[in-house]
Amino acid sequence: MHLSKSITTAGASIRNWTARAALLIACIGTVATSESHTTTTSPFAGPRFTMSAEQQKVTRNVTIRLTPQKDLSASVSVDTNVRIEWTPEEEGSPIPRFRLNWVGSLHGESDAPAEDAQPRPVNHQAQGSFHMTCKARQECLLETQLEFILDSEAPGTVEIADWDLTVAVYHDSPDELSQRDIGITIADL
Repeated sequence: MHLSKSITTAGASIRNWTARAALLIACIGTVATSESHTTTTSPFAGPRFTMSAEQQKVTRNVTIRLTPQKDLSASVSVDTNVRIEWTPEEEGSPIPRFRLNWVGSLHGESDAPAEDAQPRPVNHQAQGSFHMTCKARQECLLETQLEFILDSEAPGTVEIADWDLTVAVYHDSPDELSQRDIGITIADL
C-alpha cells in the first residue's frame, strides 16, 4: 500500500510540474506576442535664424499635441537635427562651441555635448525624451523648450540654416494613435 501512495504522489508531482511548465510557456508566448508600436511624424522644419556673441542663447517653445483615439500612456522622443555654419568676423578667431538642450527631458537637460561650430556647414543632433498620459479623444499637450546655445564670445555669427524636429511616440496598441493625431507647434520665446 505504501508503494501505491508513492506512485500517486509521484504522478501528482509530475502533473503539477507539467501544469507549471504549460503556464510558463503560455506566459512567455503572451509576452513574445505583445508588441510595442511606434508612430512617427514627418520632419517639421523650423525657421532659420542667426546667433552671435551678443545673443548666445535662443529658445524655441515647442508644443506637441496628441489626440489619441483611446486612453494613452506613451514615451515621446523628439529628434532634433540642426545644420549650422560659423562665420568669424576676423580670420583666426577662436571657434565657438555649440550645443542643443531639451528642457525637462527625462534623460537630463543636456541632450548633446557641445561641439565646435565650423566655417563650413556642420550637423548637430539632440534627442529629448518625455512621457505623456492622455485621455481618449481629448487633446493632450506636451510643452517644452529647445535651447540653442553658443558657448563663445568670439566675434562672428552662427547661422542656423536648417533645423527640424521628428516626433516618435512609443505606445502599446496600434489603434491608439496615427500620424494625423500628432501635431507640432514651434514659437519664439
